[in-house]
Amino acid sequence: MNRLVTVVLATLAVACLIQATQADEISNLKEFAQWLSKNGVQSHANLGKFDDLRYGAMASSDIKSGDFLVRVPANLLITPAVISEHEITKYEDFKLSYEPLMLWLLAERNNAESFWKPYFRILPTDFSFHPFFWTDEQLALTIGTGLPDSIVERRQLLPQTFKLLADNWVLKNNLLSSFTYDEYVWAFMIVQTRAWSLDGKLTLVPLADMLNHEATAGVGNLIEVDGKGYFTINATRDYEQGAQVYDSYGARSNYDLLKSYGFVLENNPYDSATLHFNLKSSNLVQAIAEPLLRKADPNYETVVVFPNRRPDALLRLFRLSELDFKELEFIQNVLEGKPISLHNELKAYRSAISLLAQVLKSHTATVEQDNELLKSENLSSIERTAITFRRGQKLIVQNVILVLGKLWENILIEGQLPLGVPIV
Repeated sequence: MNRLVTVVLATLAVACLIQATQADEISNLKEFAQWLSKNGVQSHANLGKFDDLRYGAMASSDIKSGDFLVRVPANLLITPAVISEHEITKYEDFKLSYEPLMLWLLAERNNAESFWKPYFRILPTDFSFHPFFWTDEQLALTIGTGLPDSIVERRQLLPQTFKLLADNWVLKNNLLSSFTYDEYVWAFMIVQTRAWSLDGKLTLVPLADMLNHEATAGVGNLIEVDGKGYFTINATRDYEQGAQVYDSYGARSNYDLLKSYGFVLENNPYDSATLHFNLKSSNLVQAIAEPLLRKADPNYETVVVFPNRRPDALLRLFRLSELDFKELEFIQNVLEGKPISLHNELKAYRSAISLLAQVLKSHTATVEQDNELLKSENLSSIERTAITFRRGQKLIVQNVILVLGKLWENILIEGQLPLGVPIV
């Protein structure tokens, strides 16, 4: 758990306690707190900076489950309706859904008269904790998880989308006095790590976006209070005064949290492992099956497995890969996730377990080695995050292997295949 290191200032209406070490930061935070108070923000949570040097919030008094933590008036939200008024967002060929909000941020933060100026001044500029900025050596710590490939793909994509936007819109029409790749990436990271999706629309919510994530905490929503709209986060448990309070970024795995926000949870109830497979057309049966599977599930190559759950998508893939020609008449059943025969099921289980074992071998260290590494006090925060993440992924894969073994044992004991399909 993160530890609060210091508290520096408080304001009246918002009771926004803030810690900082730099004079400019303190000044900006004071201005932000006054802006929140002036514009009707209500809060039972005080801001603080914790020992990982990220902002969070703590209870200003005892809070009961169901009480609100923060209420932000709807007029403070930066919504698609707000940004659509700016000329820079009227481009008709954006390549990323983030880009309208990104460009608005870059344009509006240079507006000395901007209503949101106090908010812009407290937005982070350092994202070195995020995997996008890790060194190759740091990223290599997560080999075997799929994260390096995802980050490399993003690193290749953003320069391309930046150039298209710069050449065809921003610089071509002189819409910003400065538009560099670093500024583009900063705006991308702000939207990636702070924006809510409200009714499917990207929205920034000042103050509320400074709370840290807890899997079982409350998710922010727009509600009406006394005839006025507020973005509200409610407590889902009791908090004592001074305890850190949380919101939820959704039911996200550690892979999602690390890729999107740059952190992982030690004990994440929504954790899963993302595996990547391809049904190669190495024989006639697979050549017939693969197009049918892709039509039924265009993303079949990405398989998500969860601890203590039957890996249905994984089993479907290997049932198809192990089909005999004489079993093609049952291919629709397999596409629907149903087992078809003891013979096919045995081969599917064996292949799945074999492949999962290969996944474990692809990692650079064992779970036991990771456990020893995590005992060290000499790890950097990035190293600790990477090792915690990869250990969790391996534990899930190990668990799925055990689940498959137990499922096969049940087949032999009960005399029927999963979903009640009789052995034939």
